[in-house]
Amino acid sequence: MVQQYIPGLSLQEILETKRNFTEENIRNITEQVLDVLIYLHQHSPSILHRDIKPSNLILDECDRLYLIDFGAVQAQAAVTGVTFTVVGTVGYAPLEQFWGRAVEASDLYALGATIIHLLTGKSPADLPQKDSKLQFRNLVTTKPHFTNWLEKVTELSLERRFQNAIEAKEALLSNSSIYNSEDTLFTNYQDFYNKKVFHPEPYSLVQIHKENGQLQIKIPVGGLRRLDDLFNAGCAGLLGYLSIFMIVMI
Repeated sequence: MVQQYIPGLSLQEILETKRNFTEENIRNITEQVLDVLIYLHQHSPSILHRDIKPSNLILDECDRLYLIDFGAVQAQAAVTGVTFTVVGTVGYAPLEQFWGRAVEASDLYALGATIIHLLTGKSPADLPQKDSKLQFRNLVTTKPHFTNWLEKVTELSLERRFQNAIEAKEALLSNSSIYNSEDTLFTNYQDFYNKKVFHPEPYSLVQIHKENGQLQIKIPVGGLRRLDDLFNAGCAGLLGYLSIFMIVMI
């Protein structure tokens, strides 16, 4: 068997030299792997690598990335009920892969776990977990958009992950908000916190003003009786106000 020789070091070897990756380095690596996955997954049936991890990614002298070791590759079966051989590396392989049901999003999870390893210097298997989710946010200093992207790509629930590499890359390159499992309320609270005045929509009866660490809530003319309008519009409006107020107080 003749194979191409790739001069360079695996990401695992680079990690062992204690080299620190910059966020720019990490983003470049992420985009290159996504391009490889887009190529593999566009085949019919999709080609799944199933073992993406630092030791299977080689970086050459020009910072070009190579995905190696296709011994665990599987063509996505088109027929349900087929039993697959379970492969993968603990910490990088998602739960559905150990059930023998790898899909395109399974490779994305492995990529996310790999990037988290590069950022934290810790194997995903050694990171603390909460609700079966990797807890790494306090260990990294990446921009919020990229951190949110990593949290979404490593969601335990398959349905909450990006479904394919094209979707994942578009989200990575965009500046739009990425919603995670705690989604809407958290994002709305961040939007509120970054503004001095927040006018809830569509029933803007209350103004919330933040300045110098103090929170002021102004109720329009009519006092608390105006809250009846919220109930007439539906309890969801009032619950929204109460939820935001509770979060701020915490």
